[in-house]
Amino acid sequence: MALGGQSKIIYLPVSSELTKDEILSTARKHNFQAFDLDSVKNEFQLNLAFYHAEKAFEQNSNISKDLMLEFLIRVAGVRQIKQAIERVGVKNPKKLLIAFSPSVSNLSSEEIIKLLKAKKIKWKQSDDRNEIQRMVELQLEK
Repeated sequence: MALGGQSKIIYLPVSSELTKDEILSTARKHNFQAFDLDSVKNEFQLNLAFYHAEKAFEQNSNISKDLMLEFLIRVAGVRQIKQAIERVGVKNPKKLLIAFSPSVSNLSSEEIIKLLKAKKIKWKQSDDRNEIQRMVELQLEK
């Protein structure tokens, strides 16, 4: 689902054989974002956060200089990078949510899975309105 004609986000719930540091290094190198699977509530949260991250860059109101880091901040619904990492960053390599936009990363889902030495796992999405509200409030604070 794309909002307002913006870029589409593809998400992959996976379990990786790599270490947390290896995952983060690979994500930075190939322009995708890795989240803690249990910290992201649903696909809508990802799409809304990426929409707001792109809009922030268009309007020069971004918090980070990097779109994928801005995306992380927006998913977390906080304005501090450290807090965002603590809230939704990778905690357990066996329970990851990889998210990327084909407009930003030139890799396919299969290539990312291979790079991460990962396998797909199930993701139980939830309808957490408080998380979405926090994201909307973050956008309105600027």
